[in-house]
Amino acid sequence: MSPKVTKNTKEKFRKRKNTILEKADQLRSLCQADVYVLLRYQGKYYAYKSTDEASWPPSSEGIVRHLEWFQVTLIADRLLGKELSVANHPYTFRHR
Repeated sequence: MSPKVTKNTKEKFRKRKNTILEKADQLRSLCQADVYVLLRYQGKYYAYKSTDEASWPPSSEGIVRHLEWFQVTLIADRLLGKELSVANHPYTFRHR
């Protein structure tokens, strides 16, 4: 890989990273959303966390439970011809 390509790639990553982090902050401020962004590039991690609450982001186990519930519910709802409703699912992440 030539130095110019590497420099261009790094510059593209920097710009796009900044854009993603700006959008995450806009979601936080305009929509009162809890946002967590984690990027990995060339072995380095870049993170944005919209709140300092200890419960955010959820644990890996909580995320896995949420995804498992979502997959099961999506399949069941499709088989029954229903739209997915997440309002009552037990692993919706809410701050108390």
